[in-house]
Amino acid sequence: MVTGQQESDENIEIIEPETPDDESPAEEQVETEEGSTEEAPAEAPDAGDGQPSEARLLNDTAPQQPQPAIPQVDQAALAELQQRRVAEKEQTWRASVTKAARAYERQLEEAGYMPEQARDQAKRYVQQERKFRKQDEEAAGMIGYIQGRNLATLHFMKKHGLASQQVLDDIAALQNSASPADMDKAAKRIKEDRALRRENAQLKQGRVAPQTFDNSQGSAEATTNQDRLIDAYNAGDRSDAAVRAVRKATFGA
Repeated sequence: MVTGQQESDENIEIIEPETPDDESPAEEQVETEEGSTEEAPAEAPDAGDGQPSEARLLNDTAPQQPQPAIPQVDQAALAELQQRRVAEKEQTWRASVTKAARAYERQLEEAGYMPEQARDQAKRYVQQERKFRKQDEEAAGMIGYIQGRNLATLHFMKKHGLASQQVLDDIAALQNSASPADMDKAAKRIKEDRALRRENAQLKQGRVAPQTFDNSQGSAEATTNQDRLIDAYNAGDRSDAAVRAVRKATFGA
């Protein structure tokens, strides 16, 4: 049997009071076992002057959390990315070759070939392109292997002191050449520059005996050395000996 109090409760529409987003509801109705309701304890409201509560102040002034450490490189993810790039490259090559083969087949048909003959020629074209691509990949792999082996050789020679730094630098400079002809030119340039530096060092140290008597013509050796130094200066040498030779030829002193 429903009592009058319960009927009255069912006909009442409860309207929740509007509260700011940063405030909690003032009270909650909690139903007890006997069917009556009692009020739940409400949180302490903010001060009447609009200042934030102590809990919010503590949250606002809490120390910042340290930034998470940078994750280590995932080798499996890198391998997967590399495989994906290889697959994309293969797909791009297939699309390009297929397009070229179809265009070649149409050209043969327009030239008077039977459709079967044109299709066979297009298939041969695809096979030939695949063969060329395989050869290019093998050549690139061989070049990479040789370059890696050479770099490893230089590394261990330097590590264990098997060659001087000058030799290692010369090898590295020659390896940067684009062709054997460029490598030959680079080797000659290194040799000439080194000989010129050695000669300039000898001149600077006074190993070349100066002329001790007045001769308007000068000795052949001195003239040859001076001309060589002037040529070296014109080629970009800015050593003390080359600068002095140019000054002497220009100003006479």
